[in-house]
Amino acid sequence: MNGSMAWSNDIANRPPLPGELEGALRGLSVTLNEDESLLKRCFAKRELIHGYPRSGWGYSVLPETLTRAINPADEFVLVPLRGTREPLGVLYVDNKFSGQRISGEEYRILHNFAAQIALVVEGARALASERELRRLEQMQREQIDRELQDLQELQRALQFNLDKSGNEPFDDVIRAELGKVCQSAMGSQAWLVRVCPRDSWQIVAHGSAGHYRTWQTADAPPVPRRANPDYMSPRMVSYIDSVSSGLSAYLRTGSEELVVAPIEVNGNHQATLYVEVLPGSTVTNREKVVERAANRLGVVISQVQNVQVLQRLVDSALRLTRDEPLDETLHNIVGEAMEVLSSVSTVTLYAIDERDEIMLSAWEGERFRDQMKSHPPYGSTVVENIVKADAGIFATDAIEKRPFRRSQFIKREGIHSVAAFPLTSGRQRLGCMFFSYRRRHLFPDAERSALSLFAQLAAAELLYERLDHELAKKTQLEQYVVRAALASEFIHRMDNTLSGMSDHIDQIEARVGEEPAVRKRLERLRNKGKELVFLSEDLKKRLNEVSRDAKREMQPLEPALAQIVEKLAREAPEHVDVHLVPRQASFSYPIDRPLFEILIGHLVDNACDAIPVDRQGLVVITLAKHGDWIRIAVRDNGSGIAEEDIERVFDSGFTRKESGRERGQGLGIARMIAEQHHGRLTVGRSNKTGTVFWLDLPSLLE
Repeated sequence: MNGSMAWSNDIANRPPLPGELEGALRGLSVTLNEDESLLKRCFAKRELIHGYPRSGWGYSVLPETLTRAINPADEFVLVPLRGTREPLGVLYVDNKFSGQRISGEEYRILHNFAAQIALVVEGARALASERELRRLEQMQREQIDRELQDLQELQRALQFNLDKSGNEPFDDVIRAELGKVCQSAMGSQAWLVRVCPRDSWQIVAHGSAGHYRTWQTADAPPVPRRANPDYMSPRMVSYIDSVSSGLSAYLRTGSEELVVAPIEVNGNHQATLYVEVLPGSTVTNREKVVERAANRLGVVISQVQNVQVLQRLVDSALRLTRDEPLDETLHNIVGEAMEVLSSVSTVTLYAIDERDEIMLSAWEGERFRDQMKSHPPYGSTVVENIVKADAGIFATDAIEKRPFRRSQFIKREGIHSVAAFPLTSGRQRLGCMFFSYRRRHLFPDAERSALSLFAQLAAAELLYERLDHELAKKTQLEQYVVRAALASEFIHRMDNTLSGMSDHIDQIEARVGEEPAVRKRLERLRNKGKELVFLSEDLKKRLNEVSRDAKREMQPLEPALAQIVEKLAREAPEHVDVHLVPRQASFSYPIDRPLFEILIGHLVDNACDAIPVDRQGLVVITLAKHGDWIRIAVRDNGSGIAEEDIERVFDSGFTRKESGRERGQGLGIARMIAEQHHGRLTVGRSNKTGTVFWLDLPSLLE
């Protein structure tokens, strides 16, 4: 509520001069929230109020702000200004002429006058509101036109990069954008300075005459402080300031002013756009024009980088044939990461060998390579923490975050940000991989995914190498067991043959009678047979000695079985569930771990093969005490074994399965390994609902 119909004390007893009343009204603000205020009552309840201050009523309950601006009068009137929807204000009229009173006719005049004032006020407000709406509408239209133009330009740039690949088309897009910003901002020259792989920088220059060139340098341009509130906002920079900050070496300009706009790529400040302003340029909002161009360039660069990373990842995976040594393969993966991740400074890859020792396998991007052997990039404590982690660790300020806080490598190389990934497969620890940045770096979701893919590619190569070693070792052990089984079979058959030969010699000798020549030859044949018996006994003795050379060590069976079954469960067919029933059994037994794993593996493989693919399969392994024996049972819900085949399942070469690969040796090998462990392997029961095999190991060895 603004205004007053009174004048100051020095003109209270005389008529006001021209302009004095207007001066008293201007700038006066009256609050309406005072309790029991007549002004508030008139405004809110739309009531006409007639007061007589000199008689002691009415003046004391006017707002204090108003009473300080007016002088006491014989009477006053407050007339509400009623609007069509809401109250508009109050008309204050006072009577300073004693002996006169406001009449009823004057009341009607005041009401009419207040109604006219209300109409004028409402009309003025409506006109002002309409003008403001038109102004906002025009601003929105201009903004929509600018955004639509930006989107069209961005669409053309993105489509250009989708249709083509390589650096040349990308440079064409950069050149086109620099040309447009020069034209729209009335600039004579424009430069793009962006970060490239291996801590290098690319400078792209575009002149008003169409001259265009690009080059790379190892010297980084100055980076504004992040504490500056205008860090990511476009700003005008004088040439004097550019010289003092070192920009002149890049821009090579002598103009008075430059427009500088940072370019955000995947959430990070990876480039900067500079536009030289022509002297006397009349273009308004030059910063906004340059900022929109910088935003378009940021989206284009982000899109190109993301596509290039995915393409190089796919190409790298396709090129890895595993015919080359593992070290060379890992160096190729690290090199690919350095080539396509524009902001990364160093990439470091650690591997864990079969002896659980940590090795530095591949690295690139270090400045102090002479210290790599004596001072590896990350110490064993840091590596152990990463390997044990459940997921990747992303540290924007690595020097302040564990486990990098005390790393000498970070201090030596000037590392600011680090992304680290554990390389695992199931519960197997394969190693870890580090991506280190010398610039402060944020990790948006798109880049986290790309880094994770490189880590997974490295983990896959380490896993393949480990599986190859395990397969070779397993094959060697199986060959050893098969040869031992064949040797035992050969000795057994030779003993049977020799026994039969002895019987035949006795029968022939009984029939030939006293013929000396025949008896002499039969005696020689009997002596040869005895020599073969001695040879058979010697072979048995040697075979037993070889069997006793197996490295059996006392181990708790429950944890050993749990690890073996976990591995077999991952390798089982999709329709079969393999698991161990925990019994909290504290049985220990001397086993040769590789041979024991082969034994259980053959039993589980045989159980999986017996389950049809159209049935939800189940293979259950249990460990329990059975009399004086430790019993390991392997049960399945397969089709069972025919009764006539139960006695033959352990025979070498026997199988009822289709022969697509070498079959019929598995159960025979399993039984021989059981016997080498002083145990016995038998078929517990078998029918159409499944089969159970029992591996019994003696509780006490003789």
